[in-house]
Amino acid sequence: MFDSPEIQGLLEEIRNAGENDLIKVGTLAQFVARASGEQGTALGFVAVPILNKMLAMDGMGDVKFLHPKTLIPYDRHDWDELSDEWLVYRDVAIEIVERLYQRRGQMPLPLPEAPRRPPSTQQLQETAILDWLKADGRDLHCLEKWSHNRPGAKKDARDAMRKNINLFQSDKVFDLAWERLRAADAIRYEGE
Repeated sequence: MFDSPEIQGLLEEIRNAGENDLIKVGTLAQFVARASGEQGTALGFVAVPILNKMLAMDGMGDVKFLHPKTLIPYDRHDWDELSDEWLVYRDVAIEIVERLYQRRGQMPLPLPEAPRRPPSTQQLQETAILDWLKADGRDLHCLEKWSHNRPGAKKDARDAMRKNINLFQSDKVFDLAWERLRAADAIRYEGE
């Protein structure tokens, strides 16, 4: 069907991948990325809804994914349970890759954004301090130090952050966040 050695080699790899005519979704995603010209992309199972939508436009319909242990088809629209370990039939994988290769250059595969981790508590603490300093009109690289007649930027920020008990349970927690910001050179005192 294809005279390109590249696609012939890819299809041969698919024929040799997996066991019992089944291929893992994670493996399929790697083949999909190569067939669509997105080799550097690790699609993983997050691409499954996009694949199904694209294949439905081609009249192929939804791909049936099989549970890795029970081999029960997974055809619900809740993708939370799906993982790279789920399985797909080898002939379906070959058809998917062939269709994507035919479309190569015509319609790029819409790649999903990588799942983002929520910010850590430390990142939230640091952001809260920086946001407060900016809102208070402080120059982050020229903060005033404590002196006998002026408390300084750190004390002002600590007093303001005490209201946020979820992030700053104690003065020690605030001090650690402050020192992380100084170590990262996000804030500096005058003359440093």
